[in-house]
Amino acid sequence: MVEHRLRHHFDFYLSKTEMVIFSVLAVLLALAAFVTIATSLQTLWAWLTHWTVAAQTLKVLDQLLIVLMLVELLHTVRISIRSHVLVTEPFLVV
Repeated sequence: MVEHRLRHHFDFYLSKTEMVIFSVLAVLLALAAFVTIATSLQTLWAWLTHWTVAAQTLKVLDQLLIVLMLVELLHTVRISIRSHVLVTEPFLVV
C-alpha cells in the first residue's frame, strides 16, 4: 500500500515537472519565433528602403523558413501538452 502511494506521488510530480518543462519550451519557441519575425521584418524594411532586392530576398526567406520550423515545433509541443503523449507525426510531416 505504501509502495502504491509512493508510485502515485512520484508519477504525479513527474507529470507536473513534465508540464512545466513543456510550458517553458513552448514559451521559448514562441519567443524565438517572434524575434525571428521581427528580424525578418527589419531586414525587409531595410530591403525596401535601400532597394537591395537580390541580397536581402534570400535572407528574408531563410528567416521565414526558420519561423515555420519553430511554429511546427511549437505545434508539436502544444499537442504533447494537451494529450500528455509525445506525438511526432506533425513534426515529421514537415
